[in-house]
Amino acid sequence: MTKKRHNIDTIAEILIDKIDEMQSVAKQIENSTKKPLKIDTNELEILNEELQKNFEKQTNEQKAFLSDLKTLLQNKHARLPNWVFLLLGVFFLTSTGLIFYSWTKIENYQYEKHRADYFENEYLKLTKKEVN
Repeated sequence: MTKKRHNIDTIAEILIDKIDEMQSVAKQIENSTKKPLKIDTNELEILNEELQKNFEKQTNEQKAFLSDLKTLLQNKHARLPNWVFLLLGVFFLTSTGLIFYSWTKIENYQYEKHRADYFENEYLKLTKKEVN
């Protein structure tokens, strides 16, 4: 197999064609760099504004949530704990029971004292009759 050889004229023509192509590409590049590149950023600005609004809305919601949480914590500190209410209820029920128990004991005591006075008077009457 023999290698196909090109003569100098064909190589020179190919190189000249390539150089011409490169020059045309260079001219296109120069022409494109002369014109300022205008990018339409309206959509990006709209998206950026919407994003800022969303961030502000989210920040406001979070601030409102935190302020609500703060007021709840302040109310929690101002409110008595449940065990205090339970203790007050037990105290109330115990006091009511003790008052009822004391009331029945006082009535019973008054009844017994009245009964004892009656029998003492009857006894004194009987002892006076026997002495006479």
